[in-house]
Amino acid sequence: MTSDKSPTTDELRERVEATREELGRTVAALTAKTDVKGRLMDRAGKAGAKAHGAASRIGELVREKTPEPARDKAVKAVGRMRLRAVHAGRLARAKAPAARARAGRGAQAARAHRAPLLGAGAAMGVLLLVRRARRRRG
Repeated sequence: MTSDKSPTTDELRERVEATREELGRTVAALTAKTDVKGRLMDRAGKAGAKAHGAASRIGELVREKTPEPARDKAVKAVGRMRLRAVHAGRLARAKAPAARARAGRGAQAARAHRAPLLGAGAAMGVLLLVRRARRRRG
């Protein structure tokens, strides 16, 4: 037998379940508030869409207002720039193996002559420390 003040087991279970549901809603609300990255991504997406729309409208206006000869010149200039970019890319690709080979030879030489390089580095470090100490003294 239970007294009037003591809740029954079923009542306690109902209270616990109600509290769990309320806690779940609270956690979900707090999670939504603290999802800064998600909110920023949403805002960035909206801003990007707005900027894309504005750029499209401006592009249309420029196309409408620009005379045909000027557009032709612009198209030709873009074509020339593309050709130059392709040429520069080919040059860079052609010179890359030679540069890699030189860098590899330099690394091999450094590995082969570690002791002198370490000695020179240590000497430079000591020299810099001596200079710093002399400057501080006077």
